[in-house]
Amino acid sequence: MKKDNNVVYLHTYKLTYMKKNLRLIIAIILSGSCFISFFTQCIGTSKQQSPVVQASIEKNKADTTQTEIKENDNIDEDAGTTHPAERVFIDKTTSEDGIVISHYTEDEGYTNIFEYTCPNVNMQQVYNQKVRNIEKLLREKLPENNSHYKIETDSVGTLEVTYTYKTKNHLKIELFYGGGATYVEMIRQGKDVKVVEQYCAD
Repeated sequence: MKKDNNVVYLHTYKLTYMKKNLRLIIAIILSGSCFISFFTQCIGTSKQQSPVVQASIEKNKADTTQTEIKENDNIDEDAGTTHPAERVFIDKTTSEDGIVISHYTEDEGYTNIFEYTCPNVNMQQVYNQKVRNIEKLLREKLPENNSHYKIETDSVGTLEVTYTYKTKNHLKIELFYGGGATYVEMIRQGKDVKVVEQYCAD
């Protein structure tokens, strides 16, 4: 019986030892799984950016784009003004009455723009002295409200004219010919009136 008991005892001991080892192995596996899960979460979190960081990145991109646009602009250093990149400054001339006229082109030279400021005058005076010199078929008196009309001519065919007040101090006159269009804007600026003439070929 002792021998049998010893055998039983030895088997019981071996089984208990294996159970302890099995628990240890399971504990090691579980610990490793937890570590892998934690490590994966850390990597995922590091890849995600907070809203504050994302906003900062977007702002930096916008600032960089704006800087690039400014660097590509054409700057009239004498006038101290900046124009869109497609507008090209040509030159400055002085009229007989001493008004400085700035000349620009757009659309690869198909559009010519002339800007000047008439000092100490009102819009009616500028209309009579400057704008009507562009086209004699404009109304003799500056309309007080929006206006539109057509005229048949021997020289240019049908002339279509539109007067549009954007504000009480800003009038745009559009003249449509068979071969192009002319736009004239008069803008009241204090005691002065700024004039922008734009000639567009078809």
